[in-house]
Amino acid sequence: MLSAVNTHFGTNIPSTAIGTGQYQPFPWPQVPGGTINIDVFSDQANGVSPGRYPVNWWTYIVGYGSTLHIPAGAGGLDSPDTLKSTGSQFTAHLDSAFPYNPIGALFHYLIDVKGVGGHQPCP
Repeated sequence: MLSAVNTHFGTNIPSTAIGTGQYQPFPWPQVPGGTINIDVFSDQANGVSPGRYPVNWWTYIVGYGSTLHIPAGAGGLDSPDTLKSTGSQFTAHLDSAFPYNPIGALFHYLIDVKGVGGHQPCP
């Protein structure tokens, strides 16, 4: 996941910038099979913007595929533990589809929200 951040934004954030202790990687939804969120604390986070970014170019077209999601605000549907995205911190996780594509929105709803195919659904 940190690799996806560094590749997309052209940063070189080290793994040591991932939070530990109360900010260690956490599952959400908090059930097996849910996505894993990482909290990143780094001065290099200044160029990282909230949004959804497909990891592969073809995900823009087909809608299905790994998508980096950086939520903008704290809490919300992503998790009560999500950090507010600032120039030095953010939370990130990978989704199964690109919901800004109509087909991706359907995949995201079925897989991530409803749990079709064995993925644990969001609460």
